Amino acid sequence: MKKVAIAAVAFGCALQVFAGDGWRALFAPDYSDGDFDPAIWHTDAEGNLTAEKDVAFWTRDDYARFELECEYNLEPAANSGIVIYCADTKNWIPNSVEIQLIDNDAPKWRNLNPRQANLAFFGHQAPTSNPSNPAGSWNRLNLVADGPKLKLSLNGIVVNECDLSLWTDAKKLPDGTAIPPWLSRPWAELDTAGKIGFQGRHGGAGVKFRNIRIRPLPAKRPLRRLMSFNIRMGCGHDGPFKLAKGSLGFLPQCAEVIGSFKPDVCCLQEVDRKSVRAGGVDQTAALAKLAGMEGSWVEKIPGYGISALYRERPFRVSKVLFKGQIHTRALMISEYSDCVVANTHFPLTKPTRLAAARTVCEALKGYAARKPVFLTGDLNALPDSETMALLKRDFTVLSDPSAFTFPAKKPDRTIDYVMVDNAHAKDFSKAKARTFAAPGATDHVALVLDLKPADEASSRP
Repeated sequence: MKKVAIAAVAFGCALQVFAGDGWRALFAPDYSDGDFDPAIWHTDAEGNLTAEKDVAFWTRDDYARFELECEYNLEPAANSGIVIYCADTKNWIPNSVEIQLIDNDAPKWRNLNPRQANLAFFGHQAPTSNPSNPAGSWNRLNLVADGPKLKLSLNGIVVNECDLSLWTDAKKLPDGTAIPPWLSRPWAELDTAGKIGFQGRHGGAGVKFRNIRIRPLPAKRPLRRLMSFNIRMGCGHDGPFKLAKGSLGFLPQCAEVIGSFKPDVCCLQEVDRKSVRAGGVDQTAALAKLAGMEGSWVEKIPGYGISALYRERPFRVSKVLFKGQIHTRALMISEYSDCVVANTHFPLTKPTRLAAARTVCEALKGYAARKPVFLTGDLNALPDSETMALLKRDFTVLSDPSAFTFPAKKPDRTIDYVMVDNAHAKDFSKAKARTFAAPGATDHVALVLDLKPADEASSRP
């Protein structure tokens, strides 16, 4: 078999165009947006993705609320799988859900536990049927992943459905049957967003994948209230960056502010995850729990980053890194079926801010042709600055530039913003902006934006 190398490249935000029905390729044609070992994974002469060892091929972005489709072809006696909701690619087995792909007809697998057979949600639930074509043939798999609810079809036939929230024990199934001990985390505790993975050559036989595509599930609720809030790592307005182990610091006060406005999406800046200075707390998870929302976090430097809280999970969360003079900064892109919400925290110096602004515009320019793009965050730039002038080439400010946002005890400048791409600015001409100073929680004023579309009937709430 002829092998065609595929190159692993540095992480970037690859935007693939959706078809009219929402489908798009999960990976770029050259797989540059995949996370894999090019010494193990390659494409064959027909362009099929395959591997030489039992090492998984991962997405770099996190996915939630999606429909995934692909074709797979098992060699005789192959044992592989497709993995979703993976929170830890280095220790993925207990931290994800695996759809088993295995040659049931091979003598070595004929006596498998049904919950480990082909099309099982591995270790937990057996399929109701196995309409697979024989080993060496192609099969088309379809998975709808809507939070904890999963629906799996093969060759057009529904074969397995489950609700992850019912699996509350790591050792026993709801009927009391033992779960394999290596699946040591209850499914009900899994985050229903994460990496998607494809298992490589396992069990001494290979597998091929092709036509891998994905699309978002329709939004259950439109984005009507957007919030941006710098929480200063839960360390209050001007206290030292040092919390006692296990301490939530001022996170409850921040959550109270967020909860009082009930935003659909709240973009957060200066958020730590299990760092020493944050007392080892996952601050995004803690805030999400306190505010009754779900959350995602992206890392800028170890333990420090930006995050977003949601009423409804986005389809895709990706990040773009850019360099600041002191440390790396990032852009977090949360994509829904009908809009994109981007969150960022710009560097402190003018040259690095300008560079960051160029990176942001380049990363987001492809989305606006399809759906509104909202840009939020602490930009460390004044309204009349060169940085804002650069951003305004692509974005319109929806928040009030004359409403000061820093410092919260006595605001005297505006450095936090909510914007929308110019192509959709007229659609949100009725947006109403508010600010809320909470010096008992953090040093930044919270921005709140009500996003009533211009063409929406006035009778709607």
